[in-house]
Amino acid sequence: MFFNKSVLKFKNMKLSLSKKFSKLMLTILISLTLNFCSAQKSGLVNSANSTVPKKEFKQAVNFCPIALALGIYSINYERMINKHHGLMGRVDYESIPHWLYKLDVKANGKAAILNYRYHIKGGLQSFFVGSFARYRVFSGTGNAEGEKFSFTLPEVSIGLNLGKRWIFNNGINITTAGGYGYFMDREKINSNKTSAVNSVRQFQKKYDLYNGFFGEISLGYAFKFKKK
Repeated sequence: MFFNKSVLKFKNMKLSLSKKFSKLMLTILISLTLNFCSAQKSGLVNSANSTVPKKEFKQAVNFCPIALALGIYSINYERMINKHHGLMGRVDYESIPHWLYKLDVKANGKAAILNYRYHIKGGLQSFFVGSFARYRVFSGTGNAEGEKFSFTLPEVSIGLNLGKRWIFNNGINITTAGGYGYFMDREKINSNKTSAVNSVRQFQKKYDLYNGFFGEISLGYAFKFKKK
C-alpha cells in the first residue's frame, strides 16, 4: 500500500511539473510574439526606406518547444517558391507518456505533413492561408487476459489552415497556425478479444481526441537571401 501511494505521488508530481513546464514555454512564446510584433512596427524587418541592397527571408526551420513536455518531437521546414507561394514539410514523433494518460497500452505515433501556404501580403513573414495533407500512424502493444496483442491505427487527413509567421531581424521567428480537415482512419488489432479492443478504443478516447485538427506553435530560424 505504501509503495502504491508513493508511485501515485510520483506520477502526480511529474504531471504537475509537465503542466508547469508547458505554461512556462507558452509564456515565453507569447512574450516573443509581442516583441516580434513591436519590432516589425518599428521597421526592424525589411525596412522600406533602407538604401542597402534588399534581402528577404525565403526559408525557415522550426520546432515546437511546448510539445516536448508531452513527449512530442516536431520539426518543420518551409521554403518560398515565389513571393506569395510557400511549401512546408513537417515530421512528428510522439512518444506517448504512459504515466500521463494512464493507458492500458504502450504506444507511439509518427506523422508526415505537407502544407501549401499562400502568404497574403507576400514574403515569409506574413499571414497565410493554405491546405494540408497528413499521414499519421499510431502503433503499440498491450496485454489482454494474460495474452499480449499489438495494434496499428493509420490515419489520413486533408484540410485547410491559416496562420502567421513573425520574423525578427536576426532570423529568429515564431509561427502559429491552426486548421481542421476531413480524416479517414482504420483500426488494426491482432486480437479478437473484447478486452483488447476496449483497451485500444480507450487509448483513442483518452489521447487521440483531435483526428482532423492541425496545429502549430513553433520557434525557429529563417534564412535571408538577396532578391533576384
